[in-house]
Amino acid sequence: MLTVTLDKTNAIAVLVPHGALSADDFKHVASVIAPYLSQTAKKLNGIVIHAERFPGWDSFAAFSSHLRFVRGHEKEIARIALSTDMEVARLVTSIAQHFIKAQIRVFSYADFAQAQAWAAGN
Repeated sequence: MLTVTLDKTNAIAVLVPHGALSADDFKHVASVIAPYLSQTAKKLNGIVIHAERFPGWDSFAAFSSHLRFVRGHEKEIARIALSTDMEVARLVTSIAQHFIKAQIRVFSYADFAQAQAWAAGN
């Protein structure tokens, strides 16, 4: 399950995974973000992913849904903040920066508030 919280004041979405990600999780994220994007300037300042450890995907379909979500919304998201203690996050970030337009930055799990502020553009 993936909890999605939309902070309309700062134009950011906070994603908190609770177990392996499913294809339905990404449909849920899109269902929360899409109405906001259609009612505003069609842009989010950022997304914050807050996960002490990355839970992985429950299937290849979930992984594919994740990729489709990223490709479908990459032009609408300015920043992606990863608030995590996973060492591999920095490596994943350096690779992902070659494929998506959003700025990506890694924060420690404890620095969640800083991650939110950066994602909001503050």
